[in-house]
Amino acid sequence: MKKQILGTGLAFQLLAMPCFAQTSNVGPSNTQIVQMGAQMYAAAELCLHYSRSNLEDVKQKQRKASEGLGVSATDFDLLFDQSYQDTVTKITALSASQKAQMCQKMNSIANGAAMKSP
Repeated sequence: MKKQILGTGLAFQLLAMPCFAQTSNVGPSNTQIVQMGAQMYAAAELCLHYSRSNLEDVKQKQRKASEGLGVSATDFDLLFDQSYQDTVTKITALSASQKAQMCQKMNSIANGAAMKSP
């Protein structure tokens, strides 16, 4: 059974639901959606040891979903990269036991999502 990052397909489909659409290009909800994706990417990279290509595939899907909400590729990249770097900095500052606890939670979530995937 192939693991998926937090039920990647479903997670990003839910994040891209029309209820988040706004008239401005990057409204608060759209910003938070992109930032959450970047945070998940950073945590998955550290805790779940997914390949860079797998994570980049997920990022591209999120970019495409965000474009459907009116977020330009440029705005997406700026928001994503900033949130990713902030998250990496925060994770790096954690103690070893805090990182282990975070990764344990990530693995539990990922394993639960993988179990529900067809």
